[in-house]
Amino acid sequence: MNVIIGISHPKHVYIFKNTIQELKSKNHKVLVLVSDKEITVALLERFGLDYILLGSNNKGLINKIFQSLVFTWKTIKLSISFKPDIYFGVGFIHFALSSALLRKKFIFIEDTEVAEKLQKLLMPFTDSFLTTKAYKKKISPNQIWFNGNLELAYLHPKRQLSRIINTVTEKYVLIRFVSWEAFHDIGHQGLSIEAKRKLVREISKSHNVFIASEGELPSEFEQYRLNIPIEKIHEFVSGADLVIGESPTMTTEAAMLGTPAICISSWACDALGNFEELYKADLIYCYHPEKEEDAITKAIGLLKIPDLKKIWKKKSEVFINSRIDVTSFMVWFIENYPKSHQIMKDNPDYQNRFK
Repeated sequence: MNVIIGISHPKHVYIFKNTIQELKSKNHKVLVLVSDKEITVALLERFGLDYILLGSNNKGLINKIFQSLVFTWKTIKLSISFKPDIYFGVGFIHFALSSALLRKKFIFIEDTEVAEKLQKLLMPFTDSFLTTKAYKKKISPNQIWFNGNLELAYLHPKRQLSRIINTVTEKYVLIRFVSWEAFHDIGHQGLSIEAKRKLVREISKSHNVFIASEGELPSEFEQYRLNIPIEKIHEFVSGADLVIGESPTMTTEAAMLGTPAICISSWACDALGNFEELYKADLIYCYHPEKEEDAITKAIGLLKIPDLKKIWKKKSEVFINSRIDVTSFMVWFIENYPKSHQIMKDNPDYQNRFK
């Protein structure tokens, strides 16, 4: 089988890297097409994954439309020689159009509703729309819910979690700032500069502070900058007493790793179904920017709880044990497609064999 997999964000590298490797180990041909954003290409190279670069993510609606047309042309050109059976990835316009023009199958996987308008636009070109259990809406007759979280494609105990060893002995908190330049971030915000200062000042009284910043880090915080190899971030999150900041992705990753997490965002708290389920499991907390003082108070309160990490590790284990190994599910779904689609439609409980 020939499979084209698309990657356009650092998180996609983690989500698909095990699937890519397993498919190749079973003698399937895999072509990875990449739109570079932040450290995406660097991660692919660190993990030794072959790829073809389509270009870099552009900013602005007009630029993104033009970019999609260029990516579609490049994808079709590469597809003609590669002869794919399946395109697999998230909401790529170039995959949807290429698969439709070449009459091939497109499997679209998603875990949040944040880009619902784009998702609905792609549905006529999508043969299977795989959504996580927490995805709130039905937007396609070809939609299939699976009992997993995309983070469990790389943080499930069968994958990486069991091999993560904390190498930092001091108590520390990881603070995460984002750039607010992503398309879904337009018009939104997180922590104010005053709240960032207070957060660092208060947490520094009891813990070491490290800051991971997506954008430029103000000089006053430079002494707290996290400097570790990029592929070691999940090990670092696993060892932290708390993760707090503006990143929904790192918040959900922390939950899988048994680390308390607080997100401050003007959009993530209400828009994401996966946030809702993790909040109900008492693994994460989310605050709107106008409640940033409450978020800081919550952080200070959590850090005073005895055996905080033991409590969270246990809650995380209970949550993960109720979910499937997402990589095993994705590999099975691709290998057995389109029969796998019908199996999941007729008998959703079939996926339980991937626990």
